[in-house]
Amino acid sequence: MSRRWVLATRGAEELEALAAVLEKRGVDVVPLALTREVPVDDAAGRARVEAALGAAELVAFTSKRAPRALRQAAPDLAATLATLPAAAVGAATADAARREGFDVQIVGGGGGAALAAALAPRLRPGAAVVHPCGRERRGEFGDALAEIGAREVALVVYAMEEIPATEPLSFPGESPSAVVLTSPRAVRAYLARCGARWAGVPHIAIGATTAAAAAAAGVRAVVSPQPTTESIVEELWQTCS
Repeated sequence: MSRRWVLATRGAEELEALAAVLEKRGVDVVPLALTREVPVDDAAGRARVEAALGAAELVAFTSKRAPRALRQAAPDLAATLATLPAAAVGAATADAARREGFDVQIVGGGGGAALAAALAPRLRPGAAVVHPCGRERRGEFGDALAEIGAREVALVVYAMEEIPATEPLSFPGESPSAVVLTSPRAVRAYLARCGARWAGVPHIAIGATTAAAAAAAGVRAVVSPQPTTESIVEELWQTCS
């Protein structure tokens, strides 16, 4: 009998932790990358950052993709921003920023609003916070900065584009033990690419919003209590045992 496998709607690099845990249990993780990162040349954003450098007190990262994308999109500006103290939304993002040479001094507990709250004691009224980011992002970080009297200066350095559904897919011969759905957008793209071929397989959503999107599309998904590797593994084990 071939090894059991789980399909997850993310790229391989984002599934390393999950794959490492499940591999010890004899289960393979097969990635279904639905989007890919593309560089963005944000000339208007660059002009805003350069104009705000005199008031900039921090550079903040709310995405672990952003530090490397910043180095690639604007290496000269990245070198200038690396002289500022840096903040990151969480540990993984902090590690990514440090690998690119940024001096991460503040690590938030998760989410843009929490990061802004952590920055509040460090910022003077009217201070600018440079925010290298993706094109599609939530507005909570900028809104939370405004509430504490600071301002976000966003610089778009990358975008996630959907991989065309016409690109060929390759999966193991047998059906997966489960499908892990990682976002509402991923639900839509997964169904566009795979249809109902695994309708009878357990589906696990990493949050209530994703589960609601799945339900609206006719897919019943169990909700993982937390979007963490440990929680997803526990839910997989309970669902598939």
